[in-house]
Amino acid sequence: MVATGGQAVTTGPDGRFEFPALSVGEHLIHVAIDDALAPNQILTPAAPHLVNIAEARSTRVDFEIITGASVTGVLRVQSPEDAVETVDDIATGDELASGVRIELSNGTTTVHAVTDAKGTFRINRVAAGDWTIRVADRDLPENYLIEPNERSLTLQPGDIERVEFQLIPVVRRIRFEEGGTLTPPSLP
Repeated sequence: MVATGGQAVTTGPDGRFEFPALSVGEHLIHVAIDDALAPNQILTPAAPHLVNIAEARSTRVDFEIITGASVTGVLRVQSPEDAVETVDDIATGDELASGVRIELSNGTTTVHAVTDAKGTFRINRVAAGDWTIRVADRDLPENYLIEPNERSLTLQPGDIERVEFQLIPVVRRIRFEEGGTLTPPSLP
């Protein structure tokens, strides 16, 4: 089904559609096809699509279904035992890896995914081209680093690109020295 301005039409067997009486001006064309697309298929141009209808003229819009790519991955949390030194006050890996926002951008389009309880994520229907992926969650604790900070991807139609991020605890060394006297500050 294709719709705009309160009108809806069904495509014919050949995929063609026509709105016989649209007013002059701009219209957003909506295509209800997402349920019919496979996880790696993309409608192009993306819908809704803006068209400008001129007076006494026909306007043609060609939509195409193309093969996209998928990006899948995981956010792994390095356990404190794997760190160079042990730390007592660190959240568990499951708590940190779950619900983290992942951002994929090509400079024009940005899409997001959220990690599940196991730290995994998947982004389907990604157009071919150059993309940058990164962990975009600003709520991660300060005492962790993300490796890599971001990663560049070049995707081709049908690709399934796997990405892994590491959340690494930052171990802070505290050195205590013997000696000295602690004195409370003097009060006026």
